[in-house]
Amino acid sequence: NERIPIMIVFSTHLSLNDFNDISYDTPKKERRAIVIDRLMRFADRSQKDVRLFVSSKMSSGVISDYEVLWMINRIALKTDVNTINDLASDFDEILMLTYDPVYPIEELYDSKQYAPPFIKAAVSPQAIEPGITLMNADDCWVMGNKGKGVLVGNADDGFWWKHPDLVKGVYQNLGEDANNNGMTIIWGSGTTSAFDPGDINGIDNDGNGKIDDLIGWDYTTSNYNITTASHGSATLGHVVGDGTGGTQTGVAPESKCLLLRNSSGQSQQMAAFQYAFQMGADVVTSSLSWKWYNNPKPDYSAMRLVTDMSLAGGMIHTNSTSNDGNNLSSAPIPLNISTAGNIPPPWLHPEQTKVGNVSGVIGVGNVEVNS
Repeated sequence: NERIPIMIVFSTHLSLNDFNDISYDTPKKERRAIVIDRLMRFADRSQKDVRLFVSSKMSSGVISDYEVLWMINRIALKTDVNTINDLASDFDEILMLTYDPVYPIEELYDSKQYAPPFIKAAVSPQAIEPGITLMNADDCWVMGNKGKGVLVGNADDGFWWKHPDLVKGVYQNLGEDANNNGMTIIWGSGTTSAFDPGDINGIDNDGNGKIDDLIGWDYTTSNYNITTASHGSATLGHVVGDGTGGTQTGVAPESKCLLLRNSSGQSQQMAAFQYAFQMGADVVTSSLSWKWYNNPKPDYSAMRLVTDMSLAGGMIHTNSTSNDGNNLSSAPIPLNISTAGNIPPPWLHPEQTKVGNVSGVIGVGNVEVNS
């Protein structure tokens, strides 16, 4: 009676070529809507019979954690052996059923957490973290670009979003603003900020399939109340940390961040990327990655397809690449670059001699700053 996590892989899916007819100068918001509509319609048609079968099983409790990945024409769920056998034998449109492993979160971490004296390096109010200047982000600030108007999705292990350095950079989903007061977070002093209680009503007000997703979604618990964790809090600070506590840590402190918590599975990460895509994110970032030496090995093809579709709709990814540059015994070149950071970028340098198809990922490496 054990529930086994699987992904249902259908025989066909869309590719980048299926969107070549969209004019290059189509505004991004309009382009995104066209791409999402095509992907959803395609998934609706090809998954119709399987969804009916799954729905008939859900009432008996043998299926849980059901998620339609319309972006790549797959379905993720947990179910028992009998249902898996039925799916395998009764539906010609299913290409295969794959095990959807849950990995220890420690295997997915990439960004490092530094101890003092690095944390205490900034001694003056509103000092800038050394990494900010190393990337010349502060030069962008001088030019007037601090990320205003940009929506960033961050997929990580959890977020202490009430932190005073972070809370004003957290995206507020006004589609779930049930009491129409223009906010889903009530800002408070220190760490007293809280969800607007008038917006928690158990209703999917914006019709995106997530109930009360006021600031994002927790894909591990399937809940709006996002779990707290240190790694994701740090990466959130790398994006929107505004220096309230004395040190500016965020490269885009005027952007807003949509919170996507995932502490385990590949399909959950893909679902988080899909949600960011649907919610209009301009860029989605993650410092979690799936390594070649994980057991079982990661699903490179599915992750590549997610980022291809992201590019089709104008959403760019930035993803860590594993910090395995010197771990050549377990991860020989080129397998020391993990997914999704190993997926091709949206732009190729003119001097690049080996040229393949582009996708949607900017791979991010690690540097150490000691002063």
